[in-house]
Amino acid sequence: MAAHYIAATELQAAIAQGRLSDVRDQAHWLMTHDMDGPPDWRPHIDELRDAAMRIWRSQDVPTAGVQLGRVGRACSACHEAQAARPALFYPPVPPDGDTFEAQMERHQWAAARLWDGVVGPADELWQEGARVMATGRIDIAKLAHGKPNVEVIELAERLRAQATEASTISDRGARAAFFGNMMETCASCHSIVRPRPVVGARD
Repeated sequence: MAAHYIAATELQAAIAQGRLSDVRDQAHWLMTHDMDGPPDWRPHIDELRDAAMRIWRSQDVPTAGVQLGRVGRACSACHEAQAARPALFYPPVPPDGDTFEAQMERHQWAAARLWDGVVGPADELWQEGARVMATGRIDIAKLAHGKPNVEVIELAERLRAQATEASTISDRGARAAFFGNMMETCASCHSIVRPRPVVGARD
């Protein structure tokens, strides 16, 4: 289970950062590595693998992002069925700095906490991720290398609105689907302007 959690978390990060080759690598791993467990795990594992297959077949990262919510919900539904609460370890929220790098670090921290909130499931992490995402600053001019375009501005505004709405969603299945839509927004923006380089990224 730990290996699947790591792969799913790396898949989330790759989608959020727009790294299509890494997205496909992690999705393929989830497709092809089964998980030992009791028979009542099987429906959740099958759902996870089907969602991973659809991500692997995606032609672009935004399309893959939509399916990510299904991966997270398959994990959380299994945890709920087993009355399990995985231990989630994460760094403290980064400071709200003025530099673009600091802003993006805080932004990515929020996306990761929303993901933990889906997978856990962990209500408090979902709410904290939504709060930090909704209030986080993003310098659009720096994001677009001094030449912001209308689409980038619209996507940034959409994500902020989605994060605000996320805090009002209590149903866990609805949260998972909504998270997939948020990742589509992130990936769409990053397909125009890439975030800071990621060590080891293939795209």
